[in-house]
Amino acid sequence: MSQFEKAMEKLNRKPVPNDITYHELFCILTKLGFEIDKGQGKHPWKVRYRKLGIKLPIPVHGKTVDEAYIDQVKLAIERVLEDKR
Repeated sequence: MSQFEKAMEKLNRKPVPNDITYHELFCILTKLGFEIDKGQGKHPWKVRYRKLGIKLPIPVHGKTVDEAYIDQVKLAIERVLEDKR
């Protein structure tokens, strides 16, 4: 199983996991065609999917992504996957 598949499986668990790392999120988003501008230090990542006009800031706090931002990413991924069908 690839890193992408493992990370997607973890992302889709119920309830929303609160231990998704930035590396796992990076693997998912880049594979799906998102552009990621990683900030320096405490500056947030800027995640974009230009075709659908999706823009998300994801603050950097430690090694894991906050649950609220995971929800936003999941919604953005659903929109992208619907568009690709």
